[in-house]
Amino acid sequence: MRYLIALVVPLFVQFYALLLVFDASRGGGSFMGLLAIPVAAIAVPVLAISGFLGARGTLPLSRVALMSFAIALLPPIVLLVLRLLES
Repeated sequence: MRYLIALVVPLFVQFYALLLVFDASRGGGSFMGLLAIPVAAIAVPVLAISGFLGARGTLPLSRVALMSFAIALLPPIVLLVLRLLES
């Protein structure tokens, strides 16, 4: 159960959030698509490592889940805010 909450679900959430960012960056000459590629390349391994360590650790499950979802959602939210400011 810890692996599901700390690793698998946040990875799916981050995947769909990054898909949303890539969809928002289509067209209009946006640099957001180019910026989203390295952000995704960094954010996914960081989330995987953090989730794996959190699932194997002794921290309360709520704290591990909060940290995993923060890592999963913060980069896509920042990219969407930058896209909003760009247009």
